[in-house]
Amino acid sequence: VRGPKVSKEPLPGVSLENAFRMVKVCRSRRDRVALIMLLDGGFRAAELLALNVGDCDLVGGGVYIRHGKGNKSRSVFLGKMALRELRAYLRERGAVKPDDPLLPSKNGARLGYGGLVHILKSSAKEAGVPVPGAHDFRRAFALAFLRAGGDLVTLSRLMGHSSLEVLKTYLAIVDRDLARGYAQFGPTVGGRR
Repeated sequence: VRGPKVSKEPLPGVSLENAFRMVKVCRSRRDRVALIMLLDGGFRAAELLALNVGDCDLVGGGVYIRHGKGNKSRSVFLGKMALRELRAYLRERGAVKPDDPLLPSKNGARLGYGGLVHILKSSAKEAGVPVPGAHDFRRAFALAFLRAGGDLVTLSRLMGHSSLEVLKTYLAIVDRDLARGYAQFGPTVGGRR
């Protein structure tokens, strides 16, 4: 018996506007860093939560993921804003060792998935936006990368995918963006010419 066909239409992820509204209302720098890194690095939740302080290059912006999905390692990168927030957060924390968890809970242990969900829910409520999941930030990263002209091969490597097939579904959303843009600005659209 064949299984039903499952739609491969991707969900769009959190909008950048809503993500930044959530970041703005975070009550702690740790929470702000968690959200910014989810968005700017395209991390899976488990990858972000497993990071140690020493996995982050505070000069170049690289972040080394030791055990991604399938136990694969890779490097991702943070932009200027994320890196600035991360540096300020680590200065605020004081003396940290390379093997300390990057995102500790209030008792000093590694922040768990439930803690990350709490950050998402509380910041979304405070910002007055729908509550996104952690993976919605990963989707937003992928779409923003493609919309800015990034290529699939680089995106695949940044996201830790072993094939391009998974990422091709994101092209459907980006293609819709192109169609909307053409419908608005194409040379023969709207009776021009």
